[in-house]
Amino acid sequence: DHCIAGTPGWNLETQLMQMVTFHSAVRNVDPIFAFKGTDRYSEMYGILEPEYNPNGIVTKVILDAIASFDQSTGDLNAMKWDKIVIGGEAASHCLAESTAQTLRRFTGHPEIIQRIYVLEDCTSPVAGYEQQMKDAFDDFKRQGANIVKSTDLIL
Repeated sequence: DHCIAGTPGWNLETQLMQMVTFHSAVRNVDPIFAFKGTDRYSEMYGILEPEYNPNGIVTKVILDAIASFDQSTGDLNAMKWDKIVIGGEAASHCLAESTAQTLRRFTGHPEIIQRIYVLEDCTSPVAGYEQQMKDAFDDFKRQGANIVKSTDLIL
């Protein structure tokens, strides 16, 4: 099994967790943790919903956080976010599916999509799926998301 709660591939890498904790303390913000792989009947490559989803399972904590941007005034709610940063493994599968699911959910909301930043140097494709990753990233750009290097991103 892959991407199912409790399996080795499900856990956050230790150094990444330390960086999240440090960033949270320095910026005085609370990170939002959302867990994928909670449906024991289906793998969950994307962060929002499982691959096989007859029950309509959705990770609402992420959708609610993204949608907390007040479109009418341009003000940010309590979240105080201005970027949605996506990184992780694997670019050709989990990262690609997470980004695609997010873009689908916010089709018609360019003010949200333009705040999505995919870190191209903080991921890599599964060997043999390099073209799938390239095609996905090209599609994300066409939809208005930003594909950037971590060294070019200002938080």
